[in-house]
Amino acid sequence: MTIYCGIDLGTSFCCVYYLKNGTMKVLTMDDGNHVFPSVVNYRDDGSVLVGASALRAGDIAKGKVVMNWKRLFGKDYDEDYKKNVELSCRANVINNKGKYAFSVPSRDYPISPEMVCSEILKWIHKKMLVIAEGDTIEYCITLPAAYSIQQKMSMHTVVDISGINCNIKFVTEPAAAAVSYSIENKI
Repeated sequence: MTIYCGIDLGTSFCCVYYLKNGTMKVLTMDDGNHVFPSVVNYRDDGSVLVGASALRAGDIAKGKVVMNWKRLFGKDYDEDYKKNVELSCRANVINNKGKYAFSVPSRDYPISPEMVCSEILKWIHKKMLVIAEGDTIEYCITLPAAYSIQQKMSMHTVVDISGINCNIKFVTEPAAAAVSYSIENKI
């Protein structure tokens, strides 16, 4: 059997729905929430925390937590834009060969927004593997309609970095909303 999974990788929060045995369900987090923060914490011990567990005040203050990475996703570096968004990202934003990256004290290499996104995608995939119980998983990830070609190509980079070996498709957020509406209203 194939489990179909839709992922909204939001700027602030993410949400995941999946279809299993003809029933649509939302991926529920350990805390009971249906959404989780789009946040990654790069711990000193080399581990990575995603979502609500990543929001440790001490680590945020130390610059180990990356937030609002999506504002820099797939864009060329611009110092003025960096100044506008850096505080909301929490981690130090740097210029890495003309692209945005984060300098996190617990890592000795620059972390791109694509790398942050891949950690979130791997975390989702790990949770979905438990639900799938050996079944095949296919993903559909929503993208903002305003994404440039470069940003869309960055999502392909995210999939490559994540190492997830599943069928993954992309659809714009307005198209996903239209499909959802038509299903809910039996159109």
